[in-house]
Amino acid sequence: MVRLVVIGVLVAVLATAGMAQPAEAGNESGDQINRLIREHRLAEAETLAAQWAEREPGPASYYALGMVLFEKRDYMQAYTVLNKALQGAVSAPVMARTFTMLGLIDYQFGNYQAALRWFAQARRLPRLPAAQLRQIEELFAKISLEKELAGWRTRPTSQIVFHYPEQADLEPVVDRLQRDYTALVQSFCREHKLPEDPRIHFYYYPDETLFRRLQPDAPHTFILLQEQVIHGWPEARLRHEFMHLLVWRINRRNYPSFLITEGLTEYLNRREQPERWHQPAARIVQSRELPTLAELERIDCYRNNPWVFDLVCSFTAFLVDQVGWAKYLEFWHRGQGLDKDFPACFGAPLAELWTRWAASLQQVPVSEFSVWGNFRDEILAPGLYADGVRMLESRTDLSPLGRLMLARVLAGADRPADARAAVRDFADRPESLRAMLPAAAWADGLLLAGQLWDVAGERDRALQFYDAVTDLPDCPETVRAAAATHRLTPCQPQDFRSRPEPNAVDRADHLIRFWIQAGLSTDHLAAAISQGLDDEKMERLGHNLGLAPPGALRDAVRQHLTGKIPEDCLRQVLAAGISVIDVWECLERNGLPVRFPPATGDRP
Repeated sequence: MVRLVVIGVLVAVLATAGMAQPAEAGNESGDQINRLIREHRLAEAETLAAQWAEREPGPASYYALGMVLFEKRDYMQAYTVLNKALQGAVSAPVMARTFTMLGLIDYQFGNYQAALRWFAQARRLPRLPAAQLRQIEELFAKISLEKELAGWRTRPTSQIVFHYPEQADLEPVVDRLQRDYTALVQSFCREHKLPEDPRIHFYYYPDETLFRRLQPDAPHTFILLQEQVIHGWPEARLRHEFMHLLVWRINRRNYPSFLITEGLTEYLNRREQPERWHQPAARIVQSRELPTLAELERIDCYRNNPWVFDLVCSFTAFLVDQVGWAKYLEFWHRGQGLDKDFPACFGAPLAELWTRWAASLQQVPVSEFSVWGNFRDEILAPGLYADGVRMLESRTDLSPLGRLMLARVLAGADRPADARAAVRDFADRPESLRAMLPAAAWADGLLLAGQLWDVAGERDRALQFYDAVTDLPDCPETVRAAAATHRLTPCQPQDFRSRPEPNAVDRADHLIRFWIQAGLSTDHLAAAISQGLDDEKMERLGHNLGLAPPGALRDAVRQHLTGKIPEDCLRQVLAAGISVIDVWECLERNGLPVRFPPATGDRP
């Protein structure tokens, strides 16, 4: 069990909240004892405190002696003496400090319930200084959490100690985690010649409800590097954060740069899937502005924008390609800083290599299916069918995949006849079309054609398409399952709309996210917001941003927002209480300069 509260000297534990103070201000013996404690002259402090307690037994002298004994880690004696200190009148801050020490002693011996009772009494005391109350609340929360975690099942191995709740159905999950992560630890440690028994403590949370209750301040999986602890939820974030624990072990520290540390961690995370080193980053580089190098040194850039991991992973792979893995590890071990290490290890400054890397990704072929991924996620999946139709219907240069997307939104917009016309190639020239489409898109097109013929009352033709889907060897399971369902039950118009139409707020949110991923720049976003908000909202935004120029507020807001990552720009605006609907209306009025979808010839 990993202890969440480390009990060191009392000054270290309590001084940050002003809690390690003499029992009585101005008391000569108390002042002297407190000074000796701070100077770590504990034997002299104990002698003086014992003499005081013998000469003048009472709350003040017992408190001072108990504090010295606590410092000396003579917890049993301290516990007895501190209880005596509570038997007389003392001030609320002194009583709170006494309760805190008693609670920490019970905690030290694993008496969680008794410890929490002491802290509960401290929390109820009136007129405590804010810092002292905050420290008590933090300790209470940590001990409460540890008490609950102590009741979890534990599965120790030499590499990892797994902790998980008492749920029978979790055993197969933990079996898989143990198998996968033990193999990861073993291979990593062998490659880097590290001991293979790191004893990482792995706390697995099976669902969001439990994680939010026990870790209310954590957005998702987090780690404690030096303690080698991971608290994991959701599973999608586990491997990256776990890899951080291993990467830290190479040097017993990280490289002094978020770009480099996050880049190496994610590069190693994808080592078994090298196709994921550059493809996702190439799609980003070819469609939108890149964050500045300064932005990539802010941790919130990674917390708020998961796609940034694609960029720094690709950049790391680029550096490894330039000098080889052994030379890259030498760079990691140097750890003297970007300005010194890049010229020494890679022969050029960071900014130059970053530019060369970005230019190289402009030449990486990006599949059209990947280009349309954002449309599927932000327009089709949430049911923005009318918006999708407005976006695509007027285009005469759509590729076969683009026409399939148009047919999907037309069907969702209750225009099945027009949708059927958009995918007529699936019936008219299937062989040539199949060669032009990824397997997943081809399967989806056959399914959609069958569904549309069903709605048109042509059941026999629909069954032909469903059979064709079933016969595909590389058909996605979701598509195969839908075809099997409709072979038994004819498709109805409502089957094209998998969820209710989103409300205005969700619609605006999806549309803004879509256009940012499609390449909407921060400059355009900042210009639209600074020009489009009314005076009251502009004043509110300026105040929230700390801007108050007398006659040029709109220009000041635009300059402040320009140059940031678009998502960060949007977050700052929403934090001022500006609705996402207002932001979308500003963009609509200002016009969207981004071209989507790309013309057929614009992409491979």
